[in-house]
This record gives sequence, C-alpha cells and structure tokens, in this order.
Amino acid sequence: MIFPVPRLAEQRRIVACVDELMTRCDRLEVSLIAAADARRRLLETLLAEALAPAEAARLQGLRARAVPGTSDPASAGTPAGS
Repeated sequence: MIFPVPRLAEQRRIVACVDELMTRCDRLEVSLIAAADARRRLLETLLAEALAPAEAARLQGLRARAVPGTSDPASAGTPAGS
C-alpha cells in the first residue's frame, strides 16, 4: 500500500502549525483554571458575606479605619475615639 507523503518543507510547516495550536491550547487551559479558581473564591466570599452579614460589616468597618481617607459608614457623624 502506498501513502502519499508531503514534501519535507510541508511537513515542517504542518508541525509548526500544530506546535502553535498546542501552545494556544496550553494557554487556554491555564486561563480556564485561573477563571475557575477566581469563580470559586468569589462564590466563597459571597456566601460568607451572605451568611454572616454582621461579621462582614464589622470587617468592613475595620478595613475603613485601617485605610487612611476612608470612613466607616457605621460610625459616620461620631467623633473619633468615641
């Protein structure tokens, strides 16, 4: 049985195209894994805040006091240190 084989230059071109496609697939796989991880972390954060809103508000207040130039909505209008 005889199989036609492309010339060596054509074979190299085909291999280069396949290599480029495999590189794109690898990058896509990494991107999909990162996106899945981000979705998981977002879901965990949303659930934690939904299930413990008082704790989330307390933490937000602590963050606001730790970052200069921000204010804690819960303590708005009260003098500092009171």
